[in-house]
Amino acid sequence: MKRVIVDYANAHSELLSKIDELYAPSYQFDKFITFKSSDGKTKKCIEIKLNDTIYLVKMDRFLDFENDENKEFDDSVLD
Repeated sequence: MKRVIVDYANAHSELLSKIDELYAPSYQFDKFITFKSSDGKTKKCIEIKLNDTIYLVKMDRFLDFENDENKEFDDSVLD
């Protein structure tokens, strides 16, 4: 089986359709594969299997994980 890493922005239409089918209407954050890149940044990907290929689709560019991990809930804005 072939393995391919692709950025979400460069994914072909069949792959995008499969992502929508498996993860819509919202992304299931427990399904993400997380790793640190060589430059120390957190990367989030999802694995999609199509025919004879397993795709690792990078999602971190579209979802702001770096800031979300370090934010704390601020309940002072609520009355």
